[in-house]
Amino acid sequence: MTIRAVLFDVGGPLNTEVEHERLIDEDLRSGLEAASISVSDEDYARAWRAAIDSFAPNAYRSVIWTLAAGDRKLAISVYQRMEERSHERTNFELRSGVAEMLQALSDRGLRLGLAANQPAKVIDRLRECGVQTISATRA
Repeated sequence: MTIRAVLFDVGGPLNTEVEHERLIDEDLRSGLEAASISVSDEDYARAWRAAIDSFAPNAYRSVIWTLAAGDRKLAISVYQRMEERSHERTNFELRSGVAEMLQALSDRGLRLGLAANQPAKVIDRLRECGVQTISATRA
């Protein structure tokens, strides 16, 4: 079988998302603290471990639900705030060596594409990081 194209997810393979995830964690914890729920590092780690161990379809919702102790209204409020702020962020951390790797794959004649759930503005971030893009198709 001949490989003719490679699809990349943006979050993880191209964008390290380290700062993005740190800011989401900060939003989540501050949302709970605004409701007078103090979350220790140990409690936070346990909630994440439970979400991962249970293969939660949405880990953030699972963590929030656990830490909100089943308070549905609070959990929804914290999740919505976190989501809104997450989509406002424009930070992008291109993984080291990615631009060169993508260029090398392109030079070998492979077609490259993105299959990602980030907003279309991620194309601008890729360009700013030196990754050449042609066009974006929105799903």
